[in-house]
Amino acid sequence: KFSCLRKQTYYEFEPEDRLSTLPDELIRLILSELTHADLKSISEASRKLSHLAAEAKERKRQEELALIRNIKSSAPSPSSRVYCDL
Repeated sequence: KFSCLRKQTYYEFEPEDRLSTLPDELIRLILSELTHADLKSISEASRKLSHLAAEAKERKRQEELALIRNIKSSAPSPSSRVYCDL
């Protein structure tokens, strides 16, 4: 749990809180406290996450294609169908 006192306003928030749920003033405070090294680390982490997301997207696409190929290969061929006249 983190807490912060700024301009007589006390904030308390959990690490799992999303930035979108935090007050704007608190977000500005957090960002103003970041150093150049912090920003560099955040930038590197962001690049890694983007890379991992791209890999995951490609892996999912490959799995979907394999599933489609598997379904197509296991479907009965037209010559093996049985037709009945009613």
